[in-house]
Amino acid sequence: MKTREQLHAERAQKGLPHWKPSQRKRLQECIDQGATIVYWNSDTWGRPANGGSGGSVYAGLVQEIPGIRPVLCGPGAFHATKEPHRWAGTRVWVVAMWGVVVWDGDKCGSLKREILGEILPSEAWVSASVSARLGVKANLTYANLTDANLTRADLTYANLTRANLTRADLTYANLTRADLTGAYRGHQLPAPAGWHTLASGYLERDQ
Repeated sequence: MKTREQLHAERAQKGLPHWKPSQRKRLQECIDQGATIVYWNSDTWGRPANGGSGGSVYAGLVQEIPGIRPVLCGPGAFHATKEPHRWAGTRVWVVAMWGVVVWDGDKCGSLKREILGEILPSEAWVSASVSARLGVKANLTYANLTDANLTRADLTYANLTRANLTRADLTYANLTRADLTGAYRGHQLPAPAGWHTLASGYLERDQ
């Protein structure tokens, strides 16, 4: 039986199978030219899912606004993140951020953003954070999901053993057959259906 590391290495060699050769080439060009490669979440139709405005995006779209320096938390920048599980959305895209990139925690902004391509649920293994956002039997053992926005995330069969779920928004998340054994929830938010919070703050399955 192959180890997890061997399986991950094989998948890494394949990259994102549904991407066209031109997309893979463009990703490498962006890396070589110094762009910041991160993620951006959209709704089902490819539109902004965390505020803001704009139409549907597609691979190859270049978005740009005038200015000298991006300003986060407003219309003065295009946004992206290195941890998509902390933000709302049903689709995750790989994007290149060009020029000056400003950061605030896991969130970044720039005046120019290039949409390189989407990560499909079958490719969510590329990142634990992407897996958390898209679900797909994610192995999130011991993952720190503090303050994560997992609204409507499909976490069917996800392994969340010992994960830190403090203040994580699990509204409408699909936790069917997910293993939350020993996950830390704290007492600020209710336990998911089928589970209860112990005095210690850890989750235990209902009997």
